Amino acid sequence: MKVAHVVFQFGKDIVGGAEYYVYMLSKELVKQGVNIDIITSKSSKVIPNSQYGISWKNTLKLNYEIYDGLNVYRCQTIPLPRPIGLALSFLIDRQMNDEAKVKTLDGFIITTNILGNGWYYLEKWNDAIPRVRWTKKIAEFLLHEPNISKIGLIAYCPQPIKGSFFGNGKLLGKFSLGAEEWETLEYSIDNVNDMNKVLCRIELSKTWKPKKDNRRLGILVSEIYYELKNGARKQMDLKYDLDYFIRNVEPNFLFDYYKDKALRRPRIYDYMHMIAKGPLSIKLPCYLKKHAKDYDVLMGNMVPFNTINYVVWAGKKTRTPVVLLPLFHAGDKIHYWRYFFDAFRKADVVLTLSEYNRDLFRSFHINSETIGAGIDLNEFSNLSISGKHFRLRYNLEDTFVVLFVGRKTQYKRYDMVIDAVNMLESKNINTKLIMIGPDEDKEAINSKNVIYLGKVDRKIVLDAYDACDVFAMPSEYESFGMVFCEAWARKKPVIGNRRCGPVSRLINHEVDGFLCSDAKELSEYIQILARDKCLRKKVGEYGYKKVINNYICR
Repeated sequence: MKVAHVVFQFGKDIVGGAEYYVYMLSKELVKQGVNIDIITSKSSKVIPNSQYGISWKNTLKLNYEIYDGLNVYRCQTIPLPRPIGLALSFLIDRQMNDEAKVKTLDGFIITTNILGNGWYYLEKWNDAIPRVRWTKKIAEFLLHEPNISKIGLIAYCPQPIKGSFFGNGKLLGKFSLGAEEWETLEYSIDNVNDMNKVLCRIELSKTWKPKKDNRRLGILVSEIYYELKNGARKQMDLKYDLDYFIRNVEPNFLFDYYKDKALRRPRIYDYMHMIAKGPLSIKLPCYLKKHAKDYDVLMGNMVPFNTINYVVWAGKKTRTPVVLLPLFHAGDKIHYWRYFFDAFRKADVVLTLSEYNRDLFRSFHINSETIGAGIDLNEFSNLSISGKHFRLRYNLEDTFVVLFVGRKTQYKRYDMVIDAVNMLESKNINTKLIMIGPDEDKEAINSKNVIYLGKVDRKIVLDAYDACDVFAMPSEYESFGMVFCEAWARKKPVIGNRRCGPVSRLINHEVDGFLCSDAKELSEYIQILARDKCLRKKVGEYGYKKVINNYICR
């Protein structure tokens, strides 16, 4: 059998769980006697040039090479000019904001305080102000409590900016920011019709773009508070945004909600997103169409990139069977676009790593099967792996080590692990967090309890798994969670995010690992494991048995 495996990038210097899985899968298929050709781009790095846009640079010059026994064919891409990326991002973002409504949610009435549309993700500002959110030009939030008398914000903007504040559609006041200090903006709501439920709206005169950031920002908000008529003051939790609410309503509601939004969205935005995300290429789809008949199967991965669409197009043109491995993140709304679901339906089969994602696809009448995931046990059994050497190298001899392996990006929630480890300072537990993975968000890490190694050789990653006492990666979105299996392969206890569907299915809570919802709970589990060596060993052993029985590449 001969298979064309079409991927967005491929090579020895390309690091990422998805890319590594593609490599391992291809290697295992070759061992089974399958002839594999890798069809990919000449890009070695995904470089964002705007909020949604990616510039695919042709940094790899060879059209053909043999890499670790695999035939690799590289096709030239069309780099996306930054002005076009910015324009497309502006239009897509405006549409996404229009889709985010605060009052009702397809029949689910919101009866809690929640941030609506117009907010960027929660991020860290500094040690004194740990959690902040930037607004867009218009930002909304809903306060749902009786007898509110006053609403306030603590806000900052380094650029001169003016704005207006509305409550239930009525103008409550205007403000100006631009000083070096944080300012308190406070408004009485005596003239608001319904003081038991107040939909607040911030409207700004403009947005601005900082250096080394593709976003257009409004004002920075560190606190939203309100006072009741009895004088009590309450604070709104900035983590409760619309996405957080959707993820916690019920397991399948998130998938149905985002899927429905994608199918209702005008087609023009699919085309915009397709151009923005790329990779744009003339040679890649032409190569596939020309050579498709040379293969028994065309296999494409992954969203949110165009490679799966090239594969489906070429397969249907030449009547060649199409298999897709999208590595779909059910909790990530950016994976929900009509043109992806069109491709899923047209494919002969969509493969998933977890039963969780398989069941979601089947609920949408997509032919889907689970192939699972697996590690190379020989790699993790190598006698050269040395946690002792790793600890000596980074002065960790008498330290309780927590390990995080993954891209340094917001949805991986590395910030939650940092907060959890910082909480242990008061517990007299000498703890260090080791973070390994490429720096995608470029956010500074300001904690003496963290050693960030960035992108490192595979040998150092393996040593780190052996050196750690606990592995923690509370990512919000995963298609499977391969890193947990890798930690288990070195008999380490693991901690994941219970709100990530595939991870909550993978980890058996309090048996081979733990599931948490926030930094406080994560810190408590780390503390329990730090004080009980026997428990660490027991949990790690259960995880190892799970890997041996279910997740070895065969």
